Amino acid sequence: MLKKIVFPLFIVVTLVSCQKEIDWNLPPGGGTGGGSTNGDLLVQALEITPATNDTNTITFQWDANKKLTLYKSSGKVNGINTQIVHTINRLSDGKIKNIISKSSATAGAIDSVVYTFYYTGAQVSYVIDTQYTLVGQLRDSISFLYNAQGKVSQKDSYLDFFGTSSHSLRERYQYDASGNLTTDSVFIPDGLGGFDLGSVATSTYTTHKNAVVLGEESYVVLGASN
Repeated sequence: MLKKIVFPLFIVVTLVSCQKEIDWNLPPGGGTGGGSTNGDLLVQALEITPATNDTNTITFQWDANKKLTLYKSSGKVNGINTQIVHTINRLSDGKIKNIISKSSATAGAIDSVVYTFYYTGAQVSYVIDTQYTLVGQLRDSISFLYNAQGKVSQKDSYLDFFGTSSHSLRERYQYDASGNLTTDSVFIPDGLGGFDLGSVATSTYTTHKNAVVLGEESYVVLGASN
């Protein structure tokens, strides 16, 4: 479910004395790093951008089933005080119903962005985001395909400008036998109805345990398409 997906955010969480992993997909199974915790749930973390010396405090809230319900970033972006809040509303079975996103950086032009999720079975098939702007509502969307293991294999992004829709981006993902993402291929429109390969990012892994595990839901909450 990625497109401009769902939030143009990447989080670099500083992990201190991390001995257990933080799992963003399932209810967290334990962790001692990254700010403060409430039991085994991360409730606060620190985001640092060395190049600009920006520092943000990331706050998390969870429901009784250990599902994320609020993500708030307060700090500086390029030296400007910025607050970003994502409120995550869920269905009775725990799946995400919608996410309401607000940012002080765009408050003058965009009041909020609402991401609404549509499912086929247990998997998200597509997401529609509605941007509430000064000039009216703008809608974009993202659709997803999955491999046999249930992991996202392809993401297609569509832009809509007052009724005119265009297929703006395609990404394909490959994984190793352990389920780790190994290849992220980005395709861009060729102007003729097809796509050209724009870039390929590859990842390799050691036997060390990851400090942060990004599951399917992280694509929605963290914005894996950045």
